[in-house]
Amino acid sequence: MSESKILSLCATCSKENAKYRCGNCKKSWYCSQECQKADWKSHKPKCNYDAEKLISLVIVKGEEVWEQKVPRVETDPTNGWIPCKITEMIGVPVMVKRWASYTQIPSSEKGIFLMVDPITGLAGPEWQQGCGIIAFARKDRTDMTVQLFWDLYSYIFHLMDYYTDDGFNYNQFRQRKLNYESFRVYQEEEHRLQEEFRQLNPAL
Repeated sequence: MSESKILSLCATCSKENAKYRCGNCKKSWYCSQECQKADWKSHKPKCNYDAEKLISLVIVKGEEVWEQKVPRVETDPTNGWIPCKITEMIGVPVMVKRWASYTQIPSSEKGIFLMVDPITGLAGPEWQQGCGIIAFARKDRTDMTVQLFWDLYSYIFHLMDYYTDDGFNYNQFRQRKLNYESFRVYQEEEHRLQEEFRQLNPAL
């Protein structure tokens, strides 16, 4: 259970100002652990159903990036999703889909960086000219979070320096950088630096 300041009725005893809600489905509220346990038998089928049917994916619209819950069926890999090549190579398979192909919306660096070709370091022209609203989902159909999106984006941004090197050797680059271990080392270091920044700048 997780605490919240939202005032709700307990699903078991109907008392007002229930402070806790189910940590799984986030929908049923309780005034105590005892009430949650008492309601579990009737709540369990619905709770499991909700958890199975909803999934988080990341939406990118221009410079905006946010998480959105959608029916799990929306992430069916056969329904217009295509793989992000670099994320597959570094061990975090992600798919992308044009959520709304509005050509008046300009292309966004934040979206197309995950679409770069691992050999050339460039995204195809279809992602560079008004790619519209796009969505990213994990290929294993678990939750795709904004934090993971930024981790992948940041790592691929970091890789771009290698492509501009005059002595670029793709085979060496693939072995050294396009793997899960290299991504995890970078990810852990980034998280450490972010935490240090938050501690030094608590007001931000």
